[in-house]
Amino acid sequence: MRPQTPSTHHRGLDAMETFKWDDLRIVLAIARHGSATQAARALGMTQATISRRLQSLEEELGLALFVRTPEGMLPTELAQTLLPRAEQMQQAALAVSAAVHEFAEAPRGLVRLAIPEDTAALHALPHLPTLLARHPDLQIDLHTGTATSDLTRMEADLAIRLVRPTRGDLRVQALQTTRFAVYGAAAYLDGRDTTDLTKLDWIDWSEDLAHIPDARWRRDHLPQVAPRLQSNSMRIRRDAVLLQMGVAVLPSVHARIWPELVEVPHDLPPLPEVTLWLVGHARTRYTPRVNAVWDFILSQELGQHEG
Repeated sequence: MRPQTPSTHHRGLDAMETFKWDDLRIVLAIARHGSATQAARALGMTQATISRRLQSLEEELGLALFVRTPEGMLPTELAQTLLPRAEQMQQAALAVSAAVHEFAEAPRGLVRLAIPEDTAALHALPHLPTLLARHPDLQIDLHTGTATSDLTRMEADLAIRLVRPTRGDLRVQALQTTRFAVYGAAAYLDGRDTTDLTKLDWIDWSEDLAHIPDARWRRDHLPQVAPRLQSNSMRIRRDAVLLQMGVAVLPSVHARIWPELVEVPHDLPPLPEVTLWLVGHARTRYTPRVNAVWDFILSQELGQHEG
C-alpha cells in the first residue's frame, strides 16, 4: 500500500465518518477467522468478493487493516481499535433483525382501545370473542368514558371518536355513519301532543358534552327547553327514555334494537348524521397487535355505513 499522504489521510477520515455495517462485518469476519477464505465461507460470499471489498475499503481509508502473513491475516492497530465497535454494531444489527422478526410474527400483547361506552357495549363487545379466538396472544383493554384519550401521548393505541381529529401524527379511517332522530318510548308518547317538541320532557347530554353534533342540534333549535335529566352516558339517556322519562336524540340503530322506541316527527331541520372515526398513532398503527384490531374493526358492522 502506498505511503500515507495528507490528502489520503483526509480521505480516510471522511470514509471513517461514513462506515457501513457491510464493510465492518467483513473486517470482523476476517479478524475472527484469520483469512479471507474462512471469512467468505462464514458470510456466504466468495473469497474474491471478500478480498476485493477489503482492498477497496483499505484504499478508501488510505490505511491498512490487516497484515498478510504466512500464518494468516493479522489485524493492524487500526483494525483492533475498530473491532469492539464492529462487535457492537453486529449486536445492534442482530437486535434489529430480531425486532423485525418479532414484528412479523402473530399479533401478541395488549391493545388499548378508547371507545364510547355505548359503542363498546353494542358494537365492540359482541364481536370480541371472535377476535380473541383468532389471536390467542392478544389482549384488549376497552377504555370507555367521555374523556378523549390523547393518542399522541400514547394514552391509547386506538380510539373510536365522534369527531375527526385534525392534529397529531395520526392515521384516520371513517367508520359507520349513523342517522340520529328524536325518540321516545311508545308508552310515554301515547296521548301526548308531539307537534310541539318544547312540551315534551327532554333527556339531554351533560353540559360538558354540548359540543357533540346531536347535543348542538337540540341547543340550536330548541334553546328554550330545560332538560329534565342530563347525563354524560348514552346508555343512561337511552335507558331513561325506555323508562318513559321523556324524549332524547338517539342513534336510529337503537330503535332497531329496542322496538319500543318511537321516532318523534318534527318540522325542524334534520339532525346531522354522525360518522365514527377509527384513529391510531402513526408510530404503532402497523404493528401486528394494533393492525389486527384495526382490520377487525373495519371488517365488522362499525366498518360499514349504516343502511
